[in-house]
Amino acid sequence: MRPLASLSSVLLSLALVGFLAPASSGDAVPSLTSPATASRATSPAADPGDETGRLVLLLDSSGSMKEPAAGGGTKIAAAKSALADVVEQLPESAEVGIRVFGAKVFSRTDAGACTDTQNVVPVGPLDRARLTSAVDDYEPYGETPIGNALKGAAADLGAARDGEKRTIVLLSDGEPTCAPDPCVVAGRLRDQGIDLRINVVGLDVSGKARNILQCVAEAGGGRYFDAASSEDLTESMVQVSVRALRLFSLTGAPVQGGTSTAAPAEVDPGDYVDRTLAEEVPKFYLVDKPKNGSVSASVVMRPEHNSERILDVLSAVLLTPDGTTCVHDTTTDANVLGTQSIIGGAAYFAPVGTGSPNQSCLEAEQLLVQVGFNGPATPFGLRIRTYPEVRNLASLPGPVDADDKDSWEQPVPLRGTGTPVVGGASFESAPELSAGTTYADTLRPREQLLYKVKVADGQSVRMSARVETDPQAAKLQGVIGVQAELGAFNPLGKQLSATLNLDAGVRNSGRYTGSDPLGLTSAHAPVRYRNLETYENEARLDATAGYYYFTLEMGKDPDPAAEQFAAPVRLAVALDGEETGAPEYAGEVQGASATPTPEPEGTDDDAAGAADSTDSTGPTASSADALPVPVWVLVAGGLLLIGAIALAVLAGFRAGRRRAG
Repeated sequence: MRPLASLSSVLLSLALVGFLAPASSGDAVPSLTSPATASRATSPAADPGDETGRLVLLLDSSGSMKEPAAGGGTKIAAAKSALADVVEQLPESAEVGIRVFGAKVFSRTDAGACTDTQNVVPVGPLDRARLTSAVDDYEPYGETPIGNALKGAAADLGAARDGEKRTIVLLSDGEPTCAPDPCVVAGRLRDQGIDLRINVVGLDVSGKARNILQCVAEAGGGRYFDAASSEDLTESMVQVSVRALRLFSLTGAPVQGGTSTAAPAEVDPGDYVDRTLAEEVPKFYLVDKPKNGSVSASVVMRPEHNSERILDVLSAVLLTPDGTTCVHDTTTDANVLGTQSIIGGAAYFAPVGTGSPNQSCLEAEQLLVQVGFNGPATPFGLRIRTYPEVRNLASLPGPVDADDKDSWEQPVPLRGTGTPVVGGASFESAPELSAGTTYADTLRPREQLLYKVKVADGQSVRMSARVETDPQAAKLQGVIGVQAELGAFNPLGKQLSATLNLDAGVRNSGRYTGSDPLGLTSAHAPVRYRNLETYENEARLDATAGYYYFTLEMGKDPDPAAEQFAAPVRLAVALDGEETGAPEYAGEVQGASATPTPEPEGTDDDAAGAADSTDSTGPTASSADALPVPVWVLVAGGLLLIGAIALAVLAGFRAGRRRAG
């Protein structure tokens, strides 16, 4: 065990969980590109993606911090090392301060012992030099007046600002020695209506001290971690902390969609930020369509998970101004993980497509974009693109044959320990992965990580992730384990269907117990523009070159105490096929600069060494082009999906029990 590593990792990860990260239905969602100007959006809405946050590190300077830490060194040395890691990796946008307690008055019998707390770095724009100096001066000395220190930290954060996330991080190695009760203080601060979260890291604590610190975290709406219970997780947990500090927000011009086809918001192609309305009232936007050209509209959101809403239903529809449906896309997500997850849908109308395109849609000079959601008011990113006529349509390769899926649905071999990588918290912060390289990361319960891969026309992409064994996870998870999934989004932001090819050892979800590795794979058809012509849903969505995004996610455990681990993960991607068959447009794609064509990165012919898999469940998302249908119909269909998922999960449980026996 390396206690120094443990503290560094836990402090970095837990201390900053929630800082700058949305946690409610009003939370921001990511966009996939840079901002665009809504030149014709006449009624801008407040930008719910303009999230800011402030953080106070609240540090225990009591005399017990002089004591040895498990495995060598002192607790204060471990704390300083961990804090140095925090300061080094804080994002430039962070507003951070430091408060200490027990630093000046030696004994509780001395005057002022129970009010011995000082703000040593005021909360403000990031000043690494000042923070580093405060960490260097951090020394153990006196008592443990946690209650009054929490009050001081809340005052340091100042008055709440609209849409801001505020976090107190408490690091302590013992129980409070002074009134007031810190658990009561934490609850009162939380009840004041301030958007405040108190996360707690206990350093080598047990018994009563541990119970009190856990109570502070629970009452303060945060999470508690035992630093000494983590083993050798410095790097991986540092990565988790970096992820937590990245803004999960949407980027685009604020816009307020109309509430009827008769009064839509007129917009140019670009990226926008809006918010759905409650009670399933759709939003409408009007955009010009190029003659003989195409229009795509995609929607991305991160809805708040609600156990009472068994199915998230997100729809994107393209209509003529008189209400004729041109293309309808519905994404349903049962969210069996029970966490906040990104969902996305995209409607793409083109002169080519499944069936015969409606003549009125072909001739229309404008199209309406309709966005609907069955949940509460939720921010979303809206991306609209228009494409001129394709000049070389006749020479482009036809749609892929679904019968050939075994040729691209293969696990990717994982070799070596892997190059460290930090999964992103949004599309914008997703790191780019290259074919032929194995990467190493960590994954926590309630966490969704994103990675991106550039894919050219003619290429297919696949990604495999192996969640490795972990003693801490095995101790906490037991036989049942926690659900993990590997998902994907296409360059438009459309959530792709789950990959299930069990004969080839390909599955995208399963239960992770920590005792056995869990192998997951998400594989996709070769990118061809004329995939738009196929009825095969999986292939039709692979019609656009650009960045494909993979999401690695782990669900929550009913017992938060069973979530105190970070599982090591290895990842690899493969690009198969040569760059060929790109559409040639009779002009510029509007709404963003043309998607850069990636350099061919070679293929990975060796499909051996497949990532091991254990239990699996069915897909969590599906989509289809169809006429608009009432939400109750979608929900009914979703219930069938839920049933299938439940059966698969039950099978996973049983398989897990058989292995344990």
